[in-house]
Amino acid sequence: MQLESSEETSQTLSNAGSREGSQTRKGRGRGKVSRESSEQGPSSDLEVEGTPAKKSRRGKEPAVTHSPSLRQAKHSGENKPRVIFTGLVDKQGEKVVTSLGGELVDDIHSCTHLVTDKVRRTVKFLCGLASGQIIVLPSWLDACKRAKNFVDTTPFLVKDKDAEKQYKFDLQRSHEVALTEGLLEGYKVHVTKKVKPEPSQMKDIIQSAKGEFLSSMPRGKEDKVFVISCEEDRNVCKKPLEAGIPVVSAEVLLTGILRQQLDLEEHKLFAEEISVASQDTTSSSGQSKRRRQPSEAGSSSSTAETKTTGSKRRKR
Repeated sequence: MQLESSEETSQTLSNAGSREGSQTRKGRGRGKVSRESSEQGPSSDLEVEGTPAKKSRRGKEPAVTHSPSLRQAKHSGENKPRVIFTGLVDKQGEKVVTSLGGELVDDIHSCTHLVTDKVRRTVKFLCGLASGQIIVLPSWLDACKRAKNFVDTTPFLVKDKDAEKQYKFDLQRSHEVALTEGLLEGYKVHVTKKVKPEPSQMKDIIQSAKGEFLSSMPRGKEDKVFVISCEEDRNVCKKPLEAGIPVVSAEVLLTGILRQQLDLEEHKLFAEEISVASQDTTSSSGQSKRRRQPSEAGSSSSTAETKTTGSKRRKR
């Protein structure tokens, strides 16, 4: 098993070691060529921001149980696990999946099991968590190989206390929340061109969270509509800001999906421009009022003169 690069700006994948405790035959090792997704490409496995490295220790192997539903799926071909990997390459694990009747997939939206060694802010991980997919350690596949069957995933669910502390979330709780409802259910989201991850990948994340991706900039303010942007796209955000449409950074989803909390206020962008626009509107309104005052005064004077003239005519 190889670990894929987690540097944000890196465009290459590097080898980072083998799975701890795994055994290989003499002269035969893990495959050295990384699998690239035909749908999303290797950049879907690049982390937006690195998480703290965590050294794991192999302790007592967790007790495992066979999964009747998956055992039946092996024979029927239905509901078989569809597995995808993120942050690592595990050729032996891939062989275990296929030999037991499972399927290796490249499309994050069609997978049922995501295999990784820790919390990673990759597109695949965020999509998997957002849609409530089962996220397991590579040791699950080791157990499946020994049992010659797919086993219960519960003892092998990913836990990462370092990342959970850093991003202030509880992975188990977030997974349970994601299973009940999508974070972006009912929302419509537009992503400007220079946002990282790029708009096509943000689209996958948005749709995994049950949101609707808007390909063009919204023109008017609506409920549950917002724009994800960045400093480089400041100029294109002027109109949505003037219309009162929230403009936020990508962290609204990168961190929001981990926490299963949508906080537009915390991740708001260009707040100073909103303030300037508000002041301009107030100033314009004040000038308009001042322009009307002389006219109103003239009108009052004219009315008074008319009343005086009418009074003199009645006296005559």
